[in-house]
Amino acid sequence: MKTFLRLMLTYAILTSCFNIYAQSKPEVAIVNEEGYELIKIANEYLCPYDISDNKKHIVIQAWGEGLSYYWSEETGIIEFSGNGYAVSDEGIVAGWFVNKEFYNVAGLWSPITQKWEFLGMNPDIPKFADFDYNSAWTMSNDGKKLGIMQFDEAWNTYTYVWSERDGYVKLSNGQSTNTRPQAMNADGNDVAGSYVHHIGYRAPCY
Repeated sequence: MKTFLRLMLTYAILTSCFNIYAQSKPEVAIVNEEGYELIKIANEYLCPYDISDNKKHIVIQAWGEGLSYYWSEETGIIEFSGNGYAVSDEGIVAGWFVNKEFYNVAGLWSPITQKWEFLGMNPDIPKFADFDYNSAWTMSNDGKKLGIMQFDEAWNTYTYVWSERDGYVKLSNGQSTNTRPQAMNADGNDVAGSYVHHIGYRAPCY
């Protein structure tokens, strides 16, 4: 079963990579109403995932396509491969992407370079064991701290807070073998997420 899932995941990754440039970019329309201005990013199957605290940057995902979009008034829409989940006040996007060895890894994407930068290996998990290595799901407003979901060899997941200064810092899983960070406060000192209960259902945690 696991081998089958791996093959399906590889197929999905390759398909999304080959179709990156075949996708049409979303159109932007500005609607002026009394008392406010509505900026509509109009296309089907798009999901806005995060907006920066200063309201200047938005990261958007295309459902099931392995694509994300970055938007600001200065740049307009920029399409990039990978999955962006959070954006800082400087426009840096956190998420995950497929590296050259076809592993899913956590990284930071810049609208200036339009490239992903891998956060580096987690010392607790010093080698790639499966397609999923780790992914970034949330970020502090200044972009200095990231909430990381880390896989081990058995596909258990653990929550880490990553920063350039401290590297990977593991948060307690309690009795759960699967946790994921979902949100982080402005300075990155508090993390909210979800865990899998011992009887199998997913529940929120803080």
